[in-house]
This record gives sequence, C-alpha cells and structure tokens, in this order.
Amino acid sequence: VRSCQLAATAHGFGDWRPRMAFHLGYVADSDEEGQPTPKKRPRDETQAKDVNLESSRKGEGPPKRRQTLLAFAAKVSRCLTPEVSEPPVAPEAPEAPPLAPPPADPAAERSDGTGVSEPTERFVGYTLRDLRRVVTASLRRYGHLLHLEELQALRAFEALSLPAQQLYARLLSRKWPQWVSYQGLGARYKELGEAAAKEAAAELASATLGQTTASGDGEWGPLLDTLKAAADATGPTGPTGPTVPGDQVPWLLDSAAETAASLLQRALSQPNCQEDNYGKLLLSALPVAELRRMGRGLGTDAKFRKGCLVEKLCAAATKQRLLQTKQKPYEAVEALVSQALRLGRWLCCADSWGRRTLVLLGELFRTESCGAAEVSFVLFTTKWPEFSFQEARPLFADRESLDNFLAARAMVAGEDFQRHTLESAESDASVAEEGLRQASSAANDFEAAKLRDPFRRRFTAAWCYAEALHHAVTNSPAVGHDAELQSAKIRRLELLLSTKLCTSKRGRWYAELAKEVSRTKGVAVAMEIAAQGLAEGMDMARPPATVDLTSEMASSQEVNDESKEDHFRPLPRDARWDLARRCRTLAKAAAPAHGKAKAKNAWRLRLQKTQAAQADGDGKWLSELVSRLVEEEENATGPIRNLTATKLGLPQVAPAESNGSAGRRRMFDGFRLEELTVEELAMQHYLGDGGNFQCGIHCEGAVLRDLFGLLLFDQMFHCSVEGAFVSAFQDAPLDLATEAFYPSRSTAIEKRLGELSAMAPSTLAEEVRQNFQRLHGQRIRGIRWDRYDAEGQFLQSPKEASPAGEKGTESESSAEDASKVGNGRRVLWTNAGIEVAGEDRQLAAAAGAIGGRALAAAFRLLCEDYNSAGLPDLLLWSWHLTSAPRARFVEVKSERDTLARRQRLWLSTLRGSGAEAEVCHVRDNPVEEDFQSKLRRRKRAASDGSSEGF
Repeated sequence: VRSCQLAATAHGFGDWRPRMAFHLGYVADSDEEGQPTPKKRPRDETQAKDVNLESSRKGEGPPKRRQTLLAFAAKVSRCLTPEVSEPPVAPEAPEAPPLAPPPADPAAERSDGTGVSEPTERFVGYTLRDLRRVVTASLRRYGHLLHLEELQALRAFEALSLPAQQLYARLLSRKWPQWVSYQGLGARYKELGEAAAKEAAAELASATLGQTTASGDGEWGPLLDTLKAAADATGPTGPTGPTVPGDQVPWLLDSAAETAASLLQRALSQPNCQEDNYGKLLLSALPVAELRRMGRGLGTDAKFRKGCLVEKLCAAATKQRLLQTKQKPYEAVEALVSQALRLGRWLCCADSWGRRTLVLLGELFRTESCGAAEVSFVLFTTKWPEFSFQEARPLFADRESLDNFLAARAMVAGEDFQRHTLESAESDASVAEEGLRQASSAANDFEAAKLRDPFRRRFTAAWCYAEALHHAVTNSPAVGHDAELQSAKIRRLELLLSTKLCTSKRGRWYAELAKEVSRTKGVAVAMEIAAQGLAEGMDMARPPATVDLTSEMASSQEVNDESKEDHFRPLPRDARWDLARRCRTLAKAAAPAHGKAKAKNAWRLRLQKTQAAQADGDGKWLSELVSRLVEEEENATGPIRNLTATKLGLPQVAPAESNGSAGRRRMFDGFRLEELTVEELAMQHYLGDGGNFQCGIHCEGAVLRDLFGLLLFDQMFHCSVEGAFVSAFQDAPLDLATEAFYPSRSTAIEKRLGELSAMAPSTLAEEVRQNFQRLHGQRIRGIRWDRYDAEGQFLQSPKEASPAGEKGTESESSAEDASKVGNGRRVLWTNAGIEVAGEDRQLAAAAGAIGGRALAAAFRLLCEDYNSAGLPDLLLWSWHLTSAPRARFVEVKSERDTLARRQRLWLSTLRGSGAEAEVCHVRDNPVEEDFQSKLRRRKRAASDGSSEGF
C-alpha cells in the first residue's frame, strides 16, 4: 500500500478516490500474489524484506509485490489520464495520504528502544482488503438505496477492532448459513493468530447494532454522513416485518452461549437452505462419521448423503422411545442438538443488519461485473481487458426494484430445474407466474424503460421470473390428461409469449403451446399457433426464400428504436424447422379426406387458410415456406459415417446401477485395456485410416469460442454501445448473448468478418498468433487459457492415438500438461504414426486449417446466439501434412443417441461455408453403408401419403 501511494503521488493523482466509481486494482501481499490459495505469510517481516532484497541483487528483477504495485499504478493511470508515462521508481518520494486508511489500532505502533514510537502497518489480509474495496465501489453507486439501519450497520462494522473485521470478513466469504468450528481459527486464518481470533469471536458475539456507538472517522465515514443526511430528508427508515433483523442480533452466534432449545427456536429465512433453524444446521456441521455413529445409536440406516442423513436422524429420534418414555417430537430433536453442542464449540454468522448489508453490496458489485468472478480474490488478481468507458447510470433506481430483482434471481439460481417432479414444477411455476404478473404490471418509469432496453432488461425481476417460469414449464414432467394442469400450462405459455422477455426461447414456447392446444382444443387451433410462430418477425410482403447464415446479413436498425417496440425478429432457424414440421403435421391431420385417402396437397390448401397466411394475399407463401424449411432440415444432416465399435474397442456391458449412475455415459474398452468414451473411440478412427489427420480435439465448439474472443476482441470491447460497460471488471459487454449484440455492432462485425473471409490460411494463422500473444492471460468471455501453453499450443493428452488404434508413448511433457487440465477432455490428440511439429499443434494452425470463411459463418451464428448449443464434438485438422491445410468437424453419436435440430443447424452452417462437417454414428454391431436416418424415412413416408405422428 505504501509503494502504491508513492506511485500514485508520482503520477499526480494522489486524491483519485472521489473521481472513480470503484477501486480498479488489488494490492496483494507478497505471499498471496498469483496463488489460487494464499500461502502462509512469513511472520518475520525483516526476513521477508531480506529475501526480496537478495532476489533483486541476483538480477531476478523486482519481487512480485513490487511488480503488482507497478502494474496497479499503470492501470489506474490509464483509466484516469489519457497518456501517462511509465511510473518511475521513487523510493525517496514524499509522503502521501493513504488510499484506504485502516482503523486506528494501538498495536500498530512499536518502540525501537530509543523511546520513539514508530508506526507500522498491520497485516490486513486479502479477504478484508477485498471486502472494503467491494463495499466502497457499491456504496458510491448504490448507497442512496440503503436504509438507515444498513447505514448504521456499516458504521458499526468500521467501529469493530481490526481482528474482528478480519474474522468476520473470513466467515462472510463462506457459504451461508454454516457453522464453523471454534477450534483452530488462528491456524486457518494466518492474519489473525489464535489469541486474536478468540478475542475477535468474543467481540463479534457480544456486539449488536443497538449497542454500537460509531464515529464518522472510518474510511466510509464522510460518504455515510452524506447518505444518512439524504435518508433523513426522505423520511422512512426501512422495511418492517418478521424477517427484518432486530437491533439486538449479534454479528456472530456462539454455540457456547446457546442451548439446544434456543437454537431450534432461531428460524432460518434462507430459501435454498435445507434446514429451517440453526439447531438442525448445527447437526449438518458435524462430520459424516459422527452423524453415522449417532444414526447407528438410533437404529437407522446411515448410508445416505449428509443432507439426507440429518433428516433421517431427526425422523429416527422422533420415533425412538428409548430417549424418553413420553417424549414430544420437538424434544427428540433437541436431544440430538444437545449432543452436538457437547462435541465442540461453533460459530455462525447471524442474520443481522450487518451481514445483510455487506452481502447486498457484494451482490451489486458482482451484478455490474456480470458475475465474471464470484470470488473476490480472483476478481482483484485477474488480468482484465483494457477498455475505456464512461460511467453509466446505475442499474437500479429504487430499493423495491432491487429487492424484487434479487429475490427473483435467487429463485432461478437456487432451483434444480432438471430434476423437477410434477408437484415441485407446479409449485415453482405458480410462484414464477405470480411474480411475473406483478413485476410486469407494477413497474415504475425507470423499470419500464429497462424493460424496453434490449439488454438492461435482464436486470429486472420480470426477466428472472420469466426465465424461472420457462424452466418450470418446459422441464416439468408430462401433465398427461389432467385438464387442470393442461389449462395451467397453456395459460403460462401464453403469458410468456405476451411478454418481450427471453426472446431466444420464443420458438420453444410456440412449439409447446401448439402441442398442448392440439390435445385440448383441437388441431385447427394448434395449427394457427404454429403458423403464427413461423410467421413472427417476417416481412409479409417479401418472405425470404432461404436463410443463409454464411453470407453477409443486412444491417438492421437499432433494436431499441421506439418505432419498432412491438417488432420481434424472426425465430432461429432450428426453431422454424420445428414449427414448420408441426405445421405440416397438423395441416395433414386437419385436411378433409377424399375417399379412402387424403389428397396429396390437401394440407397445403388447409395451411393457406390460416390467419397468419391470409395476412398477405392468398397465403401460398406459408405453404411454400413450410415445404422449403422441411426440405432444408432433411438435407441439413449431410454425410453420415457409420463405424462399428468392435473394430476400435469393445462396448462395456454393465447393468444399470441403482445409486444414480444409470445415466452415465456409454464407455468402451480399448484394445490396450484403456477406457474410452464414444468421442475418443471416433477420434482414434479419424487420426488413423479413417481420416489420417494430424491433430484432433474433443472440444464441443470450445475452440470456436476461443477464436471468437481472439479475433473479435476489438468489436466486443468497443465502447460505442451506450451502457454496455458499467465496470472495469467485465469479461464481455452486457449485451453479449442478447438479441441486441449483433444489430448494434452489425457494421463493424460484418467488416471484420469480411476481412477474415478473405484471409489466406497462413495469414489467418498469423493473425491468431499475434492476438494470442497480445491478449494472453486476460479474462475474456469464452476463452480458456489453461487449454494452451504460452506459445498457443494445445496441451498434449497422455492418450495419443495411432493408426491402428494403439496409444503412443507417454512423454513427461504430455503427462505434465495433461495434469494441468485434470482429464483427457478438451486436450490435444495427435496421430502417433506421423511426426507432428510444434507449429502444427497450435491454435493458429487449427484456425488456418478451418479457414476464414467457415470461421466467419460460425462467428455470425455466435453473434446471433452466443449461448448456442449443438456445436460439433470433434475438431480435426492437418496443417502441413498435405498440400493444403484441411479441417473437419464431426458430431459423434452412440447407439441410442439422436441428432438434435440445433446440431443439424451447426452442421448445415459449417458445411454451407465450405468446411467439412459430418455425423459419425458409432454402432455396437456392423451396419450397412446405406443406413437411412429417421429424417430420410420420414421423407419416404411423406411421399407415400402417410401422416406422421405428432
């Protein structure tokens, strides 16, 4: 901190805090820099200084602490001044006021024996330091939304002693609610020490908001005074109710001062917590071995997970009559909690005003950074992209909107929508439906403006409730023939379609609504819904004949243009494929019969009579569009390669287990007794006689996302879009993965994609190398730097495929690199029968082999839907093996796996841009070469006049 003050003074911005919205840098301690888990800090300060001095004398450069300080000062100077020279090292510079003065501490002065006290800086620790920075950043932007009790809680926190602040910052960073063992606090938290940790715990357990008398001398004092004056002028102090903590709630709960009855009476308001009181929560803190010992004493089966084990213990204790002859259920659980209290001493953060305030400000900070880093240590030690931006308006203008948004987002984040039962899905859908209706109708002017904004609408309660309702409706089990559940599902889907939220999911809503309506109201009404979805966003005067994502798209107007507020863009192509097939199926079912069979084109006439078709002329355009889309989907799969698994390995035959592993992936045994996935089995084929490629990687499109971030970095971080950047800690603009990203940058993106399409393979590879070196290490959305070394080479897998399906020898470098990733997925495979140079293993070689035209088509599709699924499993390439570089994308399917529409869309897009893309079916038994896919069988059935099942 002292060196940072000197650097700031040398740059002439010693008083830079009032001009910045937040602290931009993190000054780590010398032992913490660059470590995922901070190491033990040397207790002897003189010894640490001697080590740094000795390293400088040996020519090893300045120590890490000094390097971090210089880098921090350089970043601050770039953000505050347009051009600032490199900071000079000035050890004799005059003193400057501290950036973040710590609380006064008598222990911060020592005597050197001459009778003169010399001030020294106490070791604060990175956790408390980061907490102060996060709170300061959010307090300056959203302090006006805090209640008087929350402002008083921040004063009370600053009034605590330094060890108490350090201990609370540590406990606050843990998952809440959670009991922590009192023993060994000093050993776990090195900045405290055992004695200081115990004193801090006693202080936090006794201090309450009502007993604290804080002054305004802390770091946040002047700002809190201003905010309090403004809050006093407005009037109300804050909410009231049963869930609002009182003034007498301490910072920490100490089990030594509690009884089993008092802990069971302390209710928990955390919605995602399995326990409803602190007593059961204490049982969850016990080791699993102790819980199982207690279970054996109660005569219950202890073979459960920890979460279920607590419930089983409480249920067994309730039924157990050996504890007392006449025992109430509440007393039975109390006996278990009393036994847990005798096993040790525990601490837990209470649900106080202080905890709620600090958590709220932390949530606001992470929201503005798009959740780029959930851990503050990672946040302040990561190398972030450098971009200039003007401070944007806050995302929230009133406290009610902020509370509603946080509650709605907690519902989305806390639910496991993939494991819904019918009862839980109905309960979640009811809550989300009611929340969506209230959030949409009760929005104020500021929230209404956010709902019209193409990407700021994601920070509204209505958006979160719409997403929760989508998951609850689409992932719920089948409602069957229950009329009430069917009516509720139809009502909720109609509600979702009536909003302008989550527009990328509208195709799924139309398809689900048409399916449910066909069962309740008939195929004619369902056909009208499917046709309406297919025609949504289209120009009825000139419907497009084809949809080509490989060619340049016309520049669209700004999405937030007020003249087109009610205009929706056309649905994605895979969603239109689905609706087109549904339209044809429903039209065939609704077409009148002529004799024993229906007329061949009767479905076309029936489809032309729908309201969506009649909106333009005679409606022939809709039947023609349906025919084109159906044919386009049938031809989207492309080449299909059939492999027999027995030629490469032996399928594993294992009975389905009952412990939750029934859905495990299909595995194979290689001829050298290695365990292979179906993708690895196909990889051996393509690196051998099946393709004779040099390199391959099972990436599922991750390489395309890496190249997207590298080659479109300047377009992503261009600050021409207002409000896209609100924080220096963003790995992507706020509008990425929204419908507003491409239209607002269409000119710049198309210009860049045109440049990439015109590049030769060698020029494209050199472009990737330069961008890789320029951006290496920066946190950019989609890029995983741990897949590559410093030169851009893929990490080598210990599994090296050979032409005969054998593995190559494992080198020390390959084993070491693979250990960095932890498994054989998304690491490089090479052909052991071919000498592969280091240049051929690079990301640049893969990009050059793919080609600029194919990359441009893939990037355009990612611009439209960045979170798109269905990218091909395998990427194989050869750089210097043949006369021209070549690459191939492969989607691998096992015996019982099917091809999704999104996967067919990616294969069609890549193949339409000139890239090699195919499907590889790995079968257990030999198959014929003229294998017919399901789509081809459907086409043959349609030509025979038979109808398809809906």
